Amino acid sequence: MRFLQINLHHSKAATAALCQQLAEGKADIALIQEPRLYKGRTRGLNNMGGTVYSVAPSNNARSCVYIRDHVNALPLLELCSRDATAVRITYLYQEGSKELIIASVYLPYDSDEPPPTKEMRDIIEYCFSRKKQLIIGCDANAHRILWVSTGTNPRGESLMEFLVSSNLNILNHGNEPTFVVCNRKEVIDLTLGTNNIENLVSNWHVSDEPSLSDHRYICFKISNITVDQTTYRNPKRTN
Repeated sequence: MRFLQINLHHSKAATAALCQQLAEGKADIALIQEPRLYKGRTRGLNNMGGTVYSVAPSNNARSCVYIRDHVNALPLLELCSRDATAVRITYLYQEGSKELIIASVYLPYDSDEPPPTKEMRDIIEYCFSRKKQLIIGCDANAHRILWVSTGTNPRGESLMEFLVSSNLNILNHGNEPTFVVCNRKEVIDLTLGTNNIENLVSNWHVSDEPSLSDHRYICFKISNITVDQTTYRNPKRTN
């Protein structure tokens, strides 16, 4: 199963670039922060052969999850909020089935409280109390040298302390920046996972393909999860 993680910065152009990635079948699931909005609703990801999960339109969501229609998915509405979206996936595994919780989380840089947010804590507690596998795509807006930021700030210290105490693993590899503007490059986007999912994640990397956002695409795969690999063809691009 192929994953893509991106902060779209509410950009129309970045949303169109993501649609192109999905039309080319480069991801089964997209963990999205700061999607494009119009009158409170996520826009630009419709008619892409999948479903966009987010909170009620009036909440101006800063997180959402796109999942292709051939993936068996159910939103966990009690864990969904403006800045966090959680979805349960059921997949075939050996002779039975297993569940994986996936989440997109935005940690506001201007929050008065240090990260993580209560919404993120609730998702993690839900999974650990039920012994569920979990993977989170997170715009942390936090700096720590451990995940190759250029420095460490109090937000990074607070988030790191929580990750250690909760036994969540940082799945990032390498030192490629995930956030790039003209005068600054940083790693502020994290992929997090429980111990039992870490060994299944492969080919985690920051993509060189232009995202048209100030964040770059993060791509990875989870092995031993069987889904239909049928690609979506955008009828507007066919002859």
